[in-house]
Amino acid sequence: MLKKEMVWAGVLVMAVSACVTAAPITVPNGSFEAPVLADGQYGGNVAIPPWNSVTVWREVTNPSGSDVAPFPSGMVGASGNGTPQGGDGTNVLYMHQGANGSEGRIFVSTDGVTALGTYTLTVAVGTLSNKQSHGFTIAIYDTDSGYSGGAKHTGLGSELTPGTLVDKSVTWTVTDPDMVGRGILVSLGISANPSAVTGCTLFDNVRVDFTPVPEPGTMALVAMGSTAWVLKKKRL
Repeated sequence: MLKKEMVWAGVLVMAVSACVTAAPITVPNGSFEAPVLADGQYGGNVAIPPWNSVTVWREVTNPSGSDVAPFPSGMVGASGNGTPQGGDGTNVLYMHQGANGSEGRIFVSTDGVTALGTYTLTVAVGTLSNKQSHGFTIAIYDTDSGYSGGAKHTGLGSELTPGTLVDKSVTWTVTDPDMVGRGILVSLGISANPSAVTGCTLFDNVRVDFTPVPEPGTMALVAMGSTAWVLKKKRL
């Protein structure tokens, strides 16, 4: 009796595990390691392949090593493997928030909507130890809906600790079959700065994970296992 119950429990565990398996989606230059920079170097207001920009001063910087104004060394979480939080590699993206400046963002295409399910965008976000962030947005959306669609996390500068990168996430669940095949865009933005004090927001280690909706066959297996388990318990 116990052996059969253990078999059914194993079936249920495997079925449920299949339902929640997440798979990573590639984000091109998601850690901003291109262009390659020396320690303490920053690239200026340059193109960041293959990201596109909308009205924003943006640049890649390598904040390690000796100080290069305005980028101090000693960024916490600015290197390593990004686990459990923070950046990875050597470079980070710097987005300038000038006094009385407007909002801006950069965006990039990733793999398209291949199936129904939940798409989770995670980004390491921070600010410099000698500056403040005046607000930021991370967003994931499809090409047809545009920036107004999809899902966004909008944060205030008070969410961030100066000199530190921490993970921020947003989830976007796709339930409409008509959306399968559309392109996916990831966007990183800064809020308009009404202050007389300049600021900045840093971004790094952009990741997207996909958790599919369980297929009918998997759900049927779970239902069959659950029913058999209940019937078995009733006979005991």
